[in-house]
Amino acid sequence: MSNDLEANFSLYCQALRIQIRQQKTIDQIQRSACWHRLVLLHHSLPGDYKDPNQLYLHFKQELNPLDWAGIGPEPWPGAPPAPGSGEL
Repeated sequence: MSNDLEANFSLYCQALRIQIRQQKTIDQIQRSACWHRLVLLHHSLPGDYKDPNQLYLHFKQELNPLDWAGIGPEPWPGAPPAPGSGEL
């Protein structure tokens, strides 16, 4: 099973990016099959696969750079401050 999960990692990441582009909420994304598979990979091989929350933040920043430049709205309530905003 682990081999199948590993072989499809890029597909799970692509699905995560698509959900972010569709502006699904983090709660909706966390209920998806791709999220659960990313969680399985991270828990099985944490040295090889990032936490899905880190992937989410990375892809969110990649797809919506203005949100992280302090220009756009918060990505979700309670999100960390935008880099360089000076907020702690």
